[in-house]
Amino acid sequence: MGHNTFSARTATAPTARHSLSAAFSAKAEIPTVLRGVMVAATPAAKARPKATGEKVARTPKTQELHACRCRDFVAEDGEWTGCEAMTARTFAPGHDAKLGSLLQKKALANVAVHDATAGTYADALFWAAQFPFGAKVAGRVADAQAKRGALRDKDAAYRA
Repeated sequence: MGHNTFSARTATAPTARHSLSAAFSAKAEIPTVLRGVMVAATPAAKARPKATGEKVARTPKTQELHACRCRDFVAEDGEWTGCEAMTARTFAPGHDAKLGSLLQKKALANVAVHDATAGTYADALFWAAQFPFGAKVAGRVADAQAKRGALRDKDAAYRA
């Protein structure tokens, strides 16, 4: 049998070690500040090899961050959402509901709401109608007003 023996352990060990070290060497992408604007790197689409067999280098896409839109709305009585979030979209996650809740509360209290972007005061239902959740807010306000009316009628009948 002789001198030419094959060892599976020595043949596969360097390749396995190499693939594990390559798998765990990925670095996290960190947001950076460029020219006073915060920029967050998002993962680019997977690089696909060209027809020649070369790998295409990944280039991270950048998105400019701005203040969440719910921050712009302040009620006449001074109440606001308290939002300090920066986002690449109109609202930070869940902040559309936060604004909807504020607008619903102020519509029921008949308090005007100021939009800093538009620079004007208007009814809370007017501002709610400017967003996709406006119909939901209007429906909840109508339901609450109907419930208040029914309770008022029930109370009046009880006192009579």
